[in-house]
Amino acid sequence: QPLLRVAQWLLFVNIFIYISSLSGSRSAHVFVIALFSTSFIMNVMRPLLFIAAKWCIIGRYTDGRYMIFGKGYLRWWMVNQLQELLGAGIFESNLPLYYRLLGAKIGAGVKISKDTKVSEFDLLFIGSDVAMDSATVRPFAMDTRGCFTLRKIQIGEGSCVCAKSVIAGGATLLEGTCVGPLSSSHELCDARPENRKNCRPLRALPP
Repeated sequence: QPLLRVAQWLLFVNIFIYISSLSGSRSAHVFVIALFSTSFIMNVMRPLLFIAAKWCIIGRYTDGRYMIFGKGYLRWWMVNQLQELLGAGIFESNLPLYYRLLGAKIGAGVKISKDTKVSEFDLLFIGSDVAMDSATVRPFAMDTRGCFTLRKIQIGEGSCVCAKSVIAGGATLLEGTCVGPLSSSHELCDARPENRKNCRPLRALPP
């Protein structure tokens, strides 16, 4: 992420120079203030910039089949790259809100670990009290006819998705479905209520 590093460095230098000119000092406390100010601004601005870019570049994702290297693919690719580059920033502490701002339909009480990979947000319908632990939830899939597809994902209320599991496009998880670790939405026959104990976001924090 060299461009992000350069932008962060330039922002730090400008803030440091500005504070130094106001205080008439270049002491260590000015350096620390500039450092924390840069970190705060970057953590706030990066996700807000991505949210704005997503809506400007692609608007809403729609269910369907698209040609590889067509205009739809290029817009999808650009948004994907920006998501990787800019990240969730300050929203890491409230990922459901972040994904709602990006177009996902998410109910109350949803818990999403920061290692969970989510994309094509407008095609996600997640019920209340769902938990996702380091999983991959993405409507995107390659098609054998030189196309890619975007298909809706619906996760029912009270479901959980454990670590390293994949929920693919077109999947529908009924209410209370518990997908175990290292599984996928193609193996829902293996979903068991006892898998819930393996979902880390549902575990009580130590006192």
